[in-house]
Amino acid sequence: MRRLVVPLAVVLLGPAAVVGSATWAPTARAQQATDPAAGKIALAVLPFANQTGDSAYDALGKGLADMLTTDLSAAEGLTLVERSRLQDLLDELALADSGFVDPQTAATVGRGLGARYVLTGAISAVAPQMRLDARVISVETGEVVDAAETTGPTEEFFLLEKELAELLSDELGVTLSARERARMGRVQTESFAAFQAWSAGLDALDRGELDAARDRLQAALDADDRFEAAEAALSDAQARLDASGARSNAMRSERNQAVFDALSALQARGGATEAEVVAIVSPNRWRPLLPLDARDVHAVTGLVLDLGLPDSARMDVGGMQVNEWALAHRTLAALHLRRPTEVVTVGQELLDRFPATSWAPSLQQSIQGELQTLKEREAGQQELPLLRKQARFTEHYWTCTADLRPEPSLAACEAAWAEVQDLDPVTRAAAGSELLGGAIHAGQHARARAVAAELRALVAEHAAEEEVARKAERGLRWLEKLDDTLEDIEEQRPRTESPRDGRAHARLAELQARAGLHDEAEATIDAGLAAFPADPDLLQARVRHRVDLHDHPGAVAALEAWAAAVPEPQARLVGEVERLPEAIHEAGEGRARALDDLADDLNRRSLFVEAGEVWLVMAREEAAHARVSEPNMLVQAGWNFSMGGRIAEAREIFEEVLARFPEEQAAETARIHLGTLPL
Repeated sequence: MRRLVVPLAVVLLGPAAVVGSATWAPTARAQQATDPAAGKIALAVLPFANQTGDSAYDALGKGLADMLTTDLSAAEGLTLVERSRLQDLLDELALADSGFVDPQTAATVGRGLGARYVLTGAISAVAPQMRLDARVISVETGEVVDAAETTGPTEEFFLLEKELAELLSDELGVTLSARERARMGRVQTESFAAFQAWSAGLDALDRGELDAARDRLQAALDADDRFEAAEAALSDAQARLDASGARSNAMRSERNQAVFDALSALQARGGATEAEVVAIVSPNRWRPLLPLDARDVHAVTGLVLDLGLPDSARMDVGGMQVNEWALAHRTLAALHLRRPTEVVTVGQELLDRFPATSWAPSLQQSIQGELQTLKEREAGQQELPLLRKQARFTEHYWTCTADLRPEPSLAACEAAWAEVQDLDPVTRAAAGSELLGGAIHAGQHARARAVAAELRALVAEHAAEEEVARKAERGLRWLEKLDDTLEDIEEQRPRTESPRDGRAHARLAELQARAGLHDEAEATIDAGLAAFPADPDLLQARVRHRVDLHDHPGAVAALEAWAAAVPEPQARLVGEVERLPEAIHEAGEGRARALDDLADDLNRRSLFVEAGEVWLVMAREEAAHARVSEPNMLVQAGWNFSMGGRIAEAREIFEEVLARFPEEQAAETARIHLGTLPL
């Protein structure tokens, strides 16, 4: 549920303001701020600080500030400071990375920009709920004149931003027309993945990291190809790259650079003739190599198209029109740079302008392939929250079933049960059964009975689905066995009062452990050993109990005591103790297995970048538990990033593999992939 606190009117407009249907009397300062004669209200929106504790969200505050600036600029009564001016001043004051600035510093920024008020704030939480905290600071006094907070589901981030924008405009005394309110209400994107990638792209632009900016902005468009702000920012990044004639490095060859420089000179002059352009880019004079020269070709063809030659202009060999050549090669470059949206748009422009082009058959096939990729990505983006939920469920479910330590196992079972509520009833029944078993193993009998009631309700709700009943029956049988075990415990207890050996205590401890009463089982074994110190049944019972609790040190110690009393301990149990480290290690594989499955699911939906990020997490954090070696996981991440158009990141990962694992087979694979990447 979203909520807003501390209404702006109470602070900005003075103590006479009344919230609700009552009226308010603005203070002198507020009257000045809203008096048309005094001019528009100048407002600067600073980037929101990331206070989530997760650096992955550092750039979100920049995107949020940009969205607020765009929406508030719809109000005729407000003048918003442009983001570029704001960034220049933040850089000058060395505040670009300072986070949530204090009121006096914010006032200093506002004065430097000629603003009357400064809006600053923080993103305090992101998942599963997003919380935004905002403060309005008077430049004149340096005082916080208002504080606001809004909270809601992460997937509704765009609504939270709208609430802040509308509240600000209303309480600053700016009356919005129906047209202005409609403009402010226009949603830029509903995709959180697109919002996050766009924010990272803006941050990279501000840092001058143009290659990274372009890659991230393209990722934003891949997530939402209708995200106009991302498209505009991508055009800006590409224009800066094209205008400078450089990426993070110079063009691949001197010849490519010479071609670019010659075309740039014509553009700077204000135009060019057909002969001048052909003399530079004719196939007789310039033969770029694809995919290595993809970035250079993209930049050069952009300049050719910008020169605006008529479509009748032709090359001096082959008879191809100059613009036809430029569009075709720009499409090829985009294809190698993994930019499906651009392949479709530029390729379609080529077909529309030159329907008889010899490129048509292969181009139509490429466009259809890229459209299919975009369709898969769009569908995948819609499924992404569910896929991530399923991955979390898989992680918890694995730990729930594989970890025999009572408390961690029960906690994982509870987490799996929480994640599974929106999934299919068969999966819910399976998770409920495991939770019931986990509760019994932890001695939480009341919880087990409560889960049993939920399972019976689930079976009744889906009576026509036999598989639901079958999955639920497994857990319900465990509960029946628990009741039988509790009865057996009461029958066995008197037999331990005057025993002839340790068998009665060993049997009671076995029953208590089966019921999850582990402390009682240990106490029973201790009591038996106090009476019969070398009893083999009791020593074996202790080994069994330690194994069943995944207590390797305890199991080894118990086995040594048992072996000292029994010449040949039971081979099967000895083998279980020896394999216990492997079982404990396997119980910790839940996250790695879940991430592995998630990466496969994302790849099947053409969400290559998202899959690459998952592989990278696996390589960095789960190498000890993953079924794939670290260098191979890095190679997989690099391949995914290259397929998703994140060329710079792919290159860095492949180079890391070569540097860290030069003797591994993965290094050769990385070397091959590097050779196919555009430079």
